[in-house]
Amino acid sequence: TNTHHTTVEVGCPRLVIKPEIRSRLADSLETASRLTGGISLVSVVGGEDILFSQNYACPEHGVSIDELTPRMFSFNSPQGACEHCTGLGIFMKVSPDLVIPDRSLSLRKGALRASGWYSTDDGSIAMMYFKGLGKEYGFTLDTPIEKMSREAVNAILYGTGEKQLEFTRVNSFGHSQFKAKFEGVINNLERRYNDTQSSWSRNDIESLMTEVPCDFCKGDRLKPEILSVTVGGLNIAQFCKLSVVAGVGFRHRL
Repeated sequence: TNTHHTTVEVGCPRLVIKPEIRSRLADSLETASRLTGGISLVSVVGGEDILFSQNYACPEHGVSIDELTPRMFSFNSPQGACEHCTGLGIFMKVSPDLVIPDRSLSLRKGALRASGWYSTDDGSIAMMYFKGLGKEYGFTLDTPIEKMSREAVNAILYGTGEKQLEFTRVNSFGHSQFKAKFEGVINNLERRYNDTQSSWSRNDIESLMTEVPCDFCKGDRLKPEILSVTVGGLNIAQFCKLSVVAGVGFRHRL
């Protein structure tokens, strides 16, 4: 059975926008909203229709929030704080420029200044991984980082993803080969930072970190639905970035 939906539009007075119609416009919108349960459609001659709603919901996208309260506009409250950065607006991320401060150096010369990756001993676990990466991406332990391909440097720092490489382990029993994915130096540092219980290790890795804005809230610290609430075209984060003088001027314009 086909279901047909019929939209019935109730027309309110046609108005020409000018200062003296303010009261009549408000009455017309109230009448329309009362008849439709809070939804009003303004048909602009020569322009696009504008949909208004008295409900705390978007009729086009199905997004809804509770009745607005002051705590919703605070990044110190779970009701308002961005769920990805918990209201901090930033994340601590390992910086590639701090991990490799001098790109003129090679891996053997100690280009990597990262906890657990300092060793330049040919028999170390770090060098085992770098030799395997070198065979795949065309570099040696003596190649300056600045002479490596972008793909090679990316593999060293961020790993090989699902791609498995062949590595050769050297120990007192001889040589043995195995295939494995490489995690990447930066991924390894960030995983250890999140997993370790050692304050020394955390402090050591923190020395390689910088603050970056949260990808989700772009540093505004609040949930997207709260940032969608605007007064005079500005949300609360945009208003708080104004200077005192600009803020006072904005208030007088409302």
